[in-house]
Amino acid sequence: MLSSRFARSVRNNSRLRPVGIAGYRLYTRLRPAGNGPKVLANSIPKAGTHLLMSLLDAVPGMRFAGTHLAFTGADRPGGSNEQSLRELQAMVGRLRPAHYMTGHIRHQPDIVEVLSAAGCRTILSIRDPRAIALSAANYLLSNERHPLHSRVRRDYPELDDRLRAVTAGIPPTDDGPGIPALAQRLDRYLPWLDEPSICVVRYEDLAGVRGGGSEDRQRTAVAGILGFLGLPADDDTVTRVAASVYSTRSATFRRGQIDGWREELAPQHSALINESCERQLHRLGYPAS
Repeated sequence: MLSSRFARSVRNNSRLRPVGIAGYRLYTRLRPAGNGPKVLANSIPKAGTHLLMSLLDAVPGMRFAGTHLAFTGADRPGGSNEQSLRELQAMVGRLRPAHYMTGHIRHQPDIVEVLSAAGCRTILSIRDPRAIALSAANYLLSNERHPLHSRVRRDYPELDDRLRAVTAGIPPTDDGPGIPALAQRLDRYLPWLDEPSICVVRYEDLAGVRGGGSEDRQRTAVAGILGFLGLPADDDTVTRVAASVYSTRSATFRRGQIDGWREELAPQHSALINESCERQLHRLGYPAS
């Protein structure tokens, strides 16, 4: 349903999108609930939300709740950490069995408590920061709905400018928000790696052969997620789900090849990210190159 041509047209239409989202949320709440877990498909921005969604959509009985939260807190004009926490509480409180929501949700002890109290199982997708930087630089220019799109197109028209801005951060103005430096954004997610109650998966493992990766690593990652969720992980189920993971139909999909950044980033860009995110690269398990 969500991957149909009609659904993609609605998502890309600024007038129809709010109506489509509201209609889908009503549709999911009116349907009988399943017996599966409540799930948060969390990710560092540009680190694989669409892969997690494709995976969960392929699991029999699982359904997208139609809700996504970017836990921006005080980064948002007029926003606050408390406001974002209330939004998260409301969203996970409305999740039904076998429903999942998506998010870009930083680690905080009170967030962990909210998810635990709601019985929500959390999957976190991580990705090579150099690929994240490249994806973000292209996304800010191509996505007209992003609040920074006009500013980026005006102030950072060249890829070199955007990569440096994404890495160093874009300061907020009186007219709108900015984005913190890449290292700071990554730091917000690193403590999730130490949480024993969540499942961490790499974009590079989930992408599989079609994304430039490995079939064995993809199957292992899929089986691990299914097992974490308490769902069947037999060979037939893993094969069926893995075949659906890598999708080019996502509204935010651009290229998705796991090593594409090696071809597209100039040496000076790789060096810049390696230097500014040295600690984060090491913690995430991606060697500098």
